[in-house]
Amino acid sequence: RWSMVAGGERRAAVGATRPVRALLGAACALAVLCTLLAAPGTGAAAPSVDEVVLNVRGAAGVRPEAMRFRQDITLEVLFLRWNFHADVTRSGDRVELVLHNAPGFIDEDVSASLLEVSEGLDHFDLRLVDEIRRGGDVVYVLQGVPRREGGARGGRIWVNARTWLVEKAELEYPWGMLEVEQTFQNINGYTVLREQKASVSRLGARMTVRYSDYWFAGGE
Repeated sequence: RWSMVAGGERRAAVGATRPVRALLGAACALAVLCTLLAAPGTGAAAPSVDEVVLNVRGAAGVRPEAMRFRQDITLEVLFLRWNFHADVTRSGDRVELVLHNAPGFIDEDVSASLLEVSEGLDHFDLRLVDEIRRGGDVVYVLQGVPRREGGARGGRIWVNARTWLVEKAELEYPWGMLEVEQTFQNINGYTVLREQKASVSRLGARMTVRYSDYWFAGGE
Protein backbone atom coordinates (compact mmCIF):
# COMPACT_ATOMS: atom_id res chain seq x y z
CA ARG A 1 0.00 0.00 0.00
CA TRP A 2 1.00 3.61 -0.50
CA SER A 3 2.32 5.74 2.33
CA MET A 4 2.80 9.50 2.22
CA VAL A 5 6.26 11.05 2.59
CA ALA A 6 7.46 14.62 2.54
CA GLY A 7 7.56 16.75 -0.59
CA GLY A 8 4.35 15.54 -2.19
CA GLU A 9 5.85 12.11 -2.82
CA ARG A 10 4.41 8.66 -2.25
CA ARG A 11 6.54 5.60 -1.72
CA ALA A 12 5.69 1.92 -2.17
CA ALA A 13 7.57 -1.37 -1.77
CA VAL A 14 6.34 -4.87 -2.59
CA GLY A 15 7.63 -8.41 -2.09
CA ALA A 16 7.86 -11.30 -4.49
CA THR A 17 4.54 -12.85 -3.44
CA ARG A 18 2.35 -9.75 -3.83
CA PRO A 19 1.27 -8.08 -7.09
CA VAL A 20 2.57 -4.56 -7.54
CA ARG A 21 -0.27 -2.38 -6.29
CA ALA A 22 0.68 0.95 -7.79
CA LEU A 23 0.38 2.55 -11.20
CA LEU A 24 4.06 2.77 -12.00
CA GLY A 25 5.23 -0.23 -10.02
CA ALA A 26 3.17 -2.41 -12.31
CA ALA A 27 4.46 -0.64 -15.39
CA CYS A 28 8.06 -1.05 -14.29
CA ALA A 29 7.61 -4.81 -13.98
CA LEU A 30 6.73 -4.76 -17.65
CA ALA A 31 9.85 -2.73 -18.42
CA VAL A 32 12.34 -5.06 -16.77
CA LEU A 33 10.94 -8.19 -18.43
CA CYS A 34 11.11 -6.91 -22.01
CA THR A 35 14.88 -7.44 -22.49
CA LEU A 36 17.07 -8.72 -25.35
CA LEU A 37 15.83 -8.92 -28.94
CA ALA A 38 14.88 -12.37 -30.21
CA ALA A 39 15.70 -13.98 -33.54
CA PRO A 40 13.62 -13.05 -36.60
CA GLY A 41 10.56 -15.09 -37.56
CA THR A 42 11.02 -17.72 -40.20
CA GLY A 43 7.79 -17.20 -42.13
CA ALA A 44 6.93 -20.88 -41.64
CA ALA A 45 3.64 -22.27 -40.36
CA ALA A 46 2.16 -20.61 -37.30
CA PRO A 47 3.81 -21.83 -34.08
CA SER A 48 1.94 -23.42 -31.24
CA VAL A 49 0.87 -21.36 -28.24
CA ASP A 50 3.63 -22.95 -26.15
CA GLU A 51 6.21 -21.96 -28.77
CA VAL A 52 4.96 -18.36 -28.80
CA VAL A 53 5.17 -18.13 -25.01
CA LEU A 54 8.67 -19.63 -25.01
CA ASN A 55 9.79 -17.14 -27.65
CA VAL A 56 8.35 -14.24 -25.63
CA ARG A 57 10.31 -15.43 -22.60
CA GLY A 58 13.42 -15.80 -24.75
CA ALA A 59 13.06 -12.24 -25.99
CA ALA A 60 12.90 -11.08 -22.37
CA GLY A 61 16.15 -12.86 -21.61
CA VAL A 62 17.86 -12.67 -18.22
CA ARG A 63 17.12 -9.35 -16.55
CA PRO A 64 19.85 -7.60 -14.55
CA GLU A 65 20.04 -8.20 -10.82
CA ALA A 66 19.07 -4.60 -10.20
CA MET A 67 17.98 -1.65 -12.33
CA ARG A 68 16.66 1.89 -12.06
CA PHE A 69 14.79 4.14 -14.45
CA ARG A 70 12.53 7.18 -14.64
CA GLN A 71 8.96 7.33 -15.86
CA ASP A 72 7.44 10.58 -17.12
CA ILE A 73 3.68 10.24 -17.03
CA THR A 74 0.81 12.15 -18.59
CA LEU A 75 -2.62 11.20 -17.26
CA GLU A 76 -5.79 12.50 -18.92
CA VAL A 77 -9.33 12.08 -17.60
CA LEU A 78 -12.05 13.81 -19.57
CA PHE A 79 -10.77 17.38 -20.08
CA LEU A 80 -8.25 17.27 -17.23
CA ARG A 81 -4.54 16.50 -17.49
CA TRP A 82 -1.81 15.73 -14.96
CA ASN A 83 1.94 15.54 -15.60
CA PHE A 84 4.16 13.85 -13.02
CA HIS A 85 7.07 11.44 -12.82
CA ALA A 86 8.37 8.47 -10.86
CA ASP A 87 11.80 7.16 -9.91
CA VAL A 88 11.72 3.35 -9.99
CA THR A 89 14.20 0.83 -8.55
CA ARG A 90 13.98 -2.92 -8.96
CA SER A 91 16.20 -5.42 -7.13
CA GLY A 92 15.37 -9.06 -7.73
CA ASP A 93 11.60 -9.37 -7.31
CA ARG A 94 11.32 -6.28 -5.13
CA VAL A 95 10.13 -3.01 -6.65
CA GLU A 96 10.32 0.40 -5.04
CA LEU A 97 9.14 3.65 -6.57
CA VAL A 98 8.67 7.25 -5.58
CA LEU A 99 5.92 9.26 -7.27
CA HIS A 100 6.41 13.00 -7.55
CA ASN A 101 3.32 15.25 -7.61
CA ALA A 102 0.94 12.48 -8.71
CA PRO A 103 -2.84 12.83 -8.24
CA GLY A 104 -4.15 10.91 -5.25
CA PHE A 105 -7.08 9.22 -6.96
CA ILE A 106 -5.18 6.75 -9.19
CA ASP A 107 -6.98 3.41 -8.96
CA GLU A 108 -4.71 0.66 -7.64
CA ASP A 109 -6.52 -2.05 -9.63
CA VAL A 110 -5.94 -0.19 -12.89
CA SER A 111 -2.29 0.28 -12.03
CA ALA A 112 -1.63 -3.33 -11.04
CA SER A 113 -3.22 -4.56 -14.26
CA LEU A 114 -0.28 -3.31 -16.34
CA LEU A 115 1.80 -6.04 -14.75
CA GLU A 116 -0.33 -8.70 -16.43
CA VAL A 117 0.60 -7.54 -19.93
CA SER A 118 3.91 -9.41 -19.70
CA GLU A 119 4.25 -11.07 -16.32
CA GLY A 120 0.79 -12.61 -16.39
CA LEU A 121 1.21 -14.99 -19.32
CA ASP A 122 1.54 -17.94 -16.96
CA HIS A 123 -1.74 -16.98 -15.30
CA PHE A 124 -3.82 -17.55 -18.44
CA ASP A 125 -4.90 -20.47 -20.60
CA LEU A 126 -4.03 -19.15 -24.05
CA ARG A 127 -5.03 -20.04 -27.59
CA LEU A 128 -3.93 -18.64 -30.93
CA VAL A 129 -6.88 -16.86 -32.55
CA ASP A 130 -5.40 -14.83 -35.39
CA GLU A 131 -2.33 -14.18 -37.53
CA ILE A 132 -1.97 -10.68 -38.94
CA ARG A 133 0.46 -9.55 -41.63
CA ARG A 134 1.41 -5.92 -41.09
CA GLY A 135 4.00 -4.50 -43.44
CA GLY A 136 6.80 -7.04 -43.41
CA ASP A 137 5.90 -8.42 -39.99
CA VAL A 138 3.71 -11.26 -38.79
CA VAL A 139 1.77 -10.62 -35.58
CA TYR A 140 0.18 -13.45 -33.59
CA VAL A 141 -2.94 -12.71 -31.56
CA LEU A 142 -3.45 -14.84 -28.45
CA GLN A 143 -6.64 -14.94 -26.40
CA GLY A 144 -6.71 -16.09 -22.80
CA VAL A 145 -8.90 -16.85 -19.82
CA PRO A 146 -7.51 -16.69 -16.26
CA ARG A 147 -6.42 -19.77 -14.34
CA ARG A 148 -7.01 -18.07 -10.99
CA GLU A 149 -9.42 -15.61 -9.45
CA GLY A 150 -8.60 -11.94 -9.26
CA GLY A 151 -7.01 -9.75 -11.89
CA ALA A 152 -8.19 -9.76 -15.46
CA ARG A 153 -11.25 -11.74 -16.52
CA GLY A 154 -9.65 -12.41 -19.88
CA GLY A 155 -8.07 -10.66 -22.80
CA ARG A 156 -5.88 -10.72 -25.88
CA ILE A 157 -2.22 -9.97 -26.60
CA TRP A 158 -0.43 -9.15 -29.87
CA VAL A 159 3.05 -10.66 -30.29
CA ASN A 160 5.37 -9.56 -33.11
CA ALA A 161 6.97 -12.67 -34.65
CA ARG A 162 10.08 -10.72 -35.68
CA THR A 163 11.01 -9.51 -32.19
CA TRP A 164 8.75 -11.76 -30.04
CA LEU A 165 7.78 -8.72 -28.00
CA VAL A 166 4.27 -8.03 -26.72
CA GLU A 167 3.33 -4.88 -28.60
CA LYS A 168 -0.31 -4.61 -27.58
CA ALA A 169 -2.76 -6.04 -25.06
CA GLU A 170 -6.45 -5.78 -24.23
CA LEU A 171 -7.44 -6.95 -20.75
CA GLU A 172 -10.97 -7.05 -19.36
CA TYR A 173 -11.61 -6.05 -15.74
CA PRO A 174 -14.78 -5.37 -13.74
CA TRP A 175 -14.02 -1.65 -14.03
CA GLY A 176 -13.57 -1.69 -17.81
CA MET A 177 -11.38 -2.75 -20.72
CA LEU A 178 -7.70 -1.82 -20.42
CA GLU A 179 -5.88 -1.33 -23.73
CA VAL A 180 -2.08 -0.99 -23.77
CA GLU A 181 0.30 -0.34 -26.66
CA GLN A 182 4.04 -0.16 -26.13
CA THR A 183 7.30 0.48 -27.97
CA PHE A 184 10.85 -0.47 -27.08
CA GLN A 185 14.44 0.72 -27.20
CA ASN A 186 17.82 -0.97 -26.86
CA ILE A 187 20.11 0.27 -24.09
CA ASN A 188 23.37 -1.45 -23.11
CA GLY A 189 22.24 -4.67 -24.78
CA TYR A 190 18.83 -4.76 -23.11
CA THR A 191 15.58 -4.20 -24.97
CA VAL A 192 13.50 -2.09 -22.59
CA LEU A 193 10.36 -0.02 -22.78
CA ARG A 194 10.45 3.32 -24.53
CA GLU A 195 6.79 4.26 -24.16
CA GLN A 196 3.43 2.86 -23.09
CA LYS A 197 0.04 4.22 -24.07
CA ALA A 198 -2.87 2.92 -22.01
CA SER A 199 -6.57 3.65 -21.88
CA VAL A 200 -9.53 2.44 -19.80
CA SER A 201 -12.75 2.46 -21.80
CA ARG A 202 -15.27 2.78 -18.98
CA LEU A 203 -13.34 5.40 -17.00
CA GLY A 204 -12.43 7.56 -19.98
CA ALA A 205 -8.82 7.73 -18.74
CA ARG A 206 -5.71 7.79 -20.91
CA MET A 207 -2.11 7.51 -19.78
CA THR A 208 1.22 7.89 -21.54
CA VAL A 209 4.37 6.65 -19.79
CA ARG A 210 7.80 7.53 -21.22
CA TYR A 211 10.89 5.70 -19.95
CA SER A 212 14.37 7.18 -19.58
CA ASP A 213 17.53 7.30 -17.39
CA TYR A 214 17.98 3.54 -17.30
CA TRP A 215 20.71 2.15 -15.06
CA PHE A 216 21.62 -1.55 -14.85
CA ALA A 217 23.65 -3.33 -12.16
CA GLY A 218 27.05 -4.26 -13.51
CA GLY A 219 26.90 -1.54 -16.17
CA GLU A 220 28.91 1.63 -16.38
